[in-house]
Amino acid sequence: MPNRAFHFLSKQAIPLLGEHLTNDEFREHCGNPPKIGHHHRYDPHDIRRVRMALSPGLEKFLAARSLPPVIVAHTSKGGTGKSSVATNMAVAMAMQGWKVCLIDGDAASSGATELLDQQDDEKNLVTLRELLHGKAKPEDAFIPIYENADLDFLPADSEMGRLEIELVAMVGREFMFAEHLMKNQDFYRKYDFIVIDTGPNTSLLNFNFMTAANLILAPLMLDGMGLKAMKSLQNNLNDIQRLTKKAPPVLMVPNGFHSGMKHSLENLALVREHYAGNLSQTVIPSYAGVQRQVRIWDGTATPLVESEPTSPASKAIIDLSREIVDLFVTQPFNKQRKGR
Repeated sequence: MPNRAFHFLSKQAIPLLGEHLTNDEFREHCGNPPKIGHHHRYDPHDIRRVRMALSPGLEKFLAARSLPPVIVAHTSKGGTGKSSVATNMAVAMAMQGWKVCLIDGDAASSGATELLDQQDDEKNLVTLRELLHGKAKPEDAFIPIYENADLDFLPADSEMGRLEIELVAMVGREFMFAEHLMKNQDFYRKYDFIVIDTGPNTSLLNFNFMTAANLILAPLMLDGMGLKAMKSLQNNLNDIQRLTKKAPPVLMVPNGFHSGMKHSLENLALVREHYAGNLSQTVIPSYAGVQRQVRIWDGTATPLVESEPTSPASKAIIDLSREIVDLFVTQPFNKQRKGR
């Protein structure tokens, strides 16, 4: 069982909700929880309760979807902060009361698995390989990370390398993951978002994730090699377009921005000029806390948004998560309401 939990004061919970409420209004909407010491304490479930009270019909709208949106974090180059961005974004969504399923699809580095401190293979009794072969059910595979937030996690494991080889001989090999989602709709539809971290390569497993994606989230380090990686990603998407007739959209996220570095400023301007239609509104700043997420000296790890939620990088990650929520929840929900 998880032993990690979130506890927020109202001054923290209300910004996570993203609405303009007074402390009394927030407390009233979530049912006046008891005080702990001198203050009311809230958790992500309280935030969700208030959100649903403020948006009648939203819970029904989410439940009516056949599957939640699949957000695949992918670049063809390592070192872009992909695992860090994907994991922290999934945690940020859970902190805000969203129900999130996070899959570590990177067998090589297992960044998400390490950040969530789930690197012990024995904890993961069911593997992605077994899921795609239909030998296990997803309800037996995912690990809940927090006591009072909805983030379920499938860690990476050593079997994924074997799966990559086996996929080559399978019929419909590019669509095995998409098929798995469709066959297990009743399990996955309980989530609001599916987030997948991938390896920095053009493997068949990554191709599976991308053919199932509703959005490719591409962290982009503001250097020359990072810009070249975008061209490689575009080649992957061209292949998907030829195969499926419809490639998922890409959202590029500038990462590691340093306002005091001339090359960082110039490359950000270049990215905005050439990729305006695919560029996130969020720019993630360079921040030393990112390197502190994994503490080698004591063998522990904690995502930045959990350990330092008010840091500049965490605030940017939370903004990014809201950008995704707006795209896949707020806009379609408001459109549905106006169409009635």
